[in-house]
Amino acid sequence: MPPGMRPFEYDRVAPPKNVKDVPRYLRELLGGFFGRFGYIVRLVWETGHWILVALSLIALFNGVTPVVGSLISTAILNELQTVITDGGLSGAAFWSSPVVFLIIFFFVYKILKQAIGSLDTAVTRIAGEKVVRQVKLRIMEKSKTVDLASFDLPEFYEKMENANREAGNRPLTILSQTFTIVSTTIELISYLVILFTAPGLWWLPLILFAVSLPSAVINFVYRRKNFQYMRHRSKERRQMNYYSEILVNKDMVKEVRMFDLADSFIGRYVEVFKVYYRGLRQLILSETLWHVGLGILSALVNLLFYVLIARLVFVGEIRIGDYTLYTGAIGTVASCVATLIARSAHIYEGTLFIDNLIAFMKQEPGIVPNRQPAEQVARGEGHCIQFVGVSFRYPGTERD
Repeated sequence: MPPGMRPFEYDRVAPPKNVKDVPRYLRELLGGFFGRFGYIVRLVWETGHWILVALSLIALFNGVTPVVGSLISTAILNELQTVITDGGLSGAAFWSSPVVFLIIFFFVYKILKQAIGSLDTAVTRIAGEKVVRQVKLRIMEKSKTVDLASFDLPEFYEKMENANREAGNRPLTILSQTFTIVSTTIELISYLVILFTAPGLWWLPLILFAVSLPSAVINFVYRRKNFQYMRHRSKERRQMNYYSEILVNKDMVKEVRMFDLADSFIGRYVEVFKVYYRGLRQLILSETLWHVGLGILSALVNLLFYVLIARLVFVGEIRIGDYTLYTGAIGTVASCVATLIARSAHIYEGTLFIDNLIAFMKQEPGIVPNRQPAEQVARGEGHCIQFVGVSFRYPGTERD
């Protein structure tokens, strides 16, 4: 490897000039996350423009439809309550009442929602195959230009392995989750507007956000911890794959049986798994305990809100349909906030794994031809290979 060569560096979005004055998390956000996310968007855009267009339209539809369904259900209940309060109507009047038209409209809405859901699944599956193909082709094309010596470097081989394993499905998954955030944000804003109309309870959304904030912090912290753990344990995962696959490899099974190595490989697998599993279990249990505690707190807050809204019905300030709308809005707002937190955390974690692909694609060859274009090989005559001024140096040493 030529002196001064830096094989694993890649371009990032330039952070602010006064880097020391910017908090670490903000430097990571500006210098890392947006650069990786932009790379993913460009990758999917190059795969097919229609993917982004279709996902955008579906996201807008999914953001509006839940609110429409809630409003229709509320209108049906309020109309029924009005009829009951007025002492009821004849059976013949039922078929011309607003209730029938609202019920028909509600099921038209359900059919349309189901159709769009099926379309969303189809678009995601088709686009997923095309994006995986695009990533695999990029990796294969890049591998043609990388120095052969790089394949003997553990750091480089680890980057290539991670890129090949992780980068295929993650780009579209990240983008799909991003559009889920868009639709969830639209839905969240709509239900917040509904909650602000609740008599005397305008402060409900503020409390919901305050309760959800710790969950957001926990999600982001543990997503980064999970990424760091997976990245630092690549060696153990590679060893486990080797030990598990060698016993079922048709080309190696004869040698394994001949030298009676099966128990040895199984024992090695168990030992490596213990090292890998110990830290991962601790991460999972720690995160779970935090989420259980925060879930209990959220449930208690929601219980208080339900009681306050039920009291409004009891004193006659709102109707039964409104109770359903407001309590449903509380549950939906809490669900939307949880979804936004979880999706954002997974997007952040996914973009960290995309580093593997970006680093691999930025690998520059150290050995390049000194003649461009290369000379064509003469046919039908003898050849010889000459080495002039050629030397070899192990990476990390200064001695030829």
